[in-house]
Amino acid sequence: MLAALKIPGFLTLGLIYFLIQVASYGLNFWAPQLIRSAGTESPVMIGLLTAIPYICGAISMVVIGRLSDASGERRKFVAGLVAVGAIGFFCAGIFANHTTFLIVALGLLGAGIIASIPSFWTLPPKLLAGAGAGAAGGIAVINTLGQFGRHRQPGHGRTDQGPDR
Repeated sequence: MLAALKIPGFLTLGLIYFLIQVASYGLNFWAPQLIRSAGTESPVMIGLLTAIPYICGAISMVVIGRLSDASGERRKFVAGLVAVGAIGFFCAGIFANHTTFLIVALGLLGAGIIASIPSFWTLPPKLLAGAGAGAAGGIAVINTLGQFGRHRQPGHGRTDQGPDR
């Protein structure tokens, strides 16, 4: 494991995965609320519109995965996907009050962030190839660092809290 820690760029991968997970959690948690705030009141419609970023992400995963496999330029594709996700986040803030443009922005966000996760996981094995047996531990550390991005606050999202708490 120490061999993995000494490899330049190792902790950078952990940071990148952390940020990808923060973005993914932001999409998962906030998309329905953003759609509702933009003026859509029907829970069914909110649910259907919330599916659009994930549909875009699924299509993006297949298309980008094939292009990435064909070119071998994994880092460029991950960087491009994360940039598309960032543009989607930015545009979601700009168009927070306009449902149509908000859905387009969330579609960009989903296409970028959701597809970046499997594309990202092609990077650590290449970087850690020289770490020998420490590569498995290094991949576990990267995953652990990323999971900190999905950490929830105590009691956040819980439904068992009554009005007296």
